[in-house]
Amino acid sequence: MPLLLEQKDDHTEARLQGELTIFNIEEYQDELLNLLNHKEITLDLSELHELDGCGAQMLAILQIEAQRAGKRISLIANNPVIEHTMQCLGISTVHPNKGH
Repeated sequence: MPLLLEQKDDHTEARLQGELTIFNIEEYQDELLNLLNHKEITLDLSELHELDGCGAQMLAILQIEAQRAGKRISLIANNPVIEHTMQCLGISTVHPNKGH
């Protein structure tokens, strides 16, 4: 699962690809938490093809820690499977066609 970053002024756009599951979360948790070094982050989950409870929990922690640090993070899930998983777990996402 590569994490692709693109810096735009004070805003960082990141994209996750592949899967975020219990099998690879340890490998990527530091990279995800390092997103908190940026002031404003948009994390696009649209290219994930698998997300389990462990991966969703990591994303929830990322949101909580961003809020505590006074940072802004938006999770975009333009993927019905990922969006449904996030909604079922109570993790807020933004649909790009609805704005953020």
